Amino acid sequence: MMRSRLTTRPSLASLVAILLLSATSHAATVTGIRADFHDGQTFVTWNNLPGLGWIYHVFSSSIPLVDGPSFDYAIEVAQVGDLSGVDQRISSLVGQTLTYRIAENEPPLPITRGLYVATPSTDGITYYAVMAERIGMGEEFRVTLGENAIAQP
Repeated sequence: MMRSRLTTRPSLASLVAILLLSATSHAATVTGIRADFHDGQTFVTWNNLPGLGWIYHVFSSSIPLVDGPSFDYAIEVAQVGDLSGVDQRISSLVGQTLTYRIAENEPPLPITRGLYVATPSTDGITYYAVMAERIGMGEEFRVTLGENAIAQP
């Protein structure tokens, strides 16, 4: 009886090819980014991508983030997971999903919105961008002003 099996090199090459192809197919571009500043804090919100298992990378820069090379001057200020707009503690206490408010006079965020809150340490103009990564599959650095990068500081 004869069995066919891949040798080590072809099987490793196949694994690398699968991982590279899956990395590009699982990344997606965030939409609906918005940055609001009040009470000494900046509230960056965006539309969460469908499904679970996303990590959102939040970048800040003193120059506009308009393309991949402009990220050379950016700082990754946070990584947040799915449902970052949900107050996990109060939700577990009351037994229902409750989200944060970014201002007292505004309604709570929809469960479909992501949230990052920055407290600036210095005065200055700051641009923000949010990139998504499916856990273990790599980031998508496609920049679309007004969608995943704010056009105005």
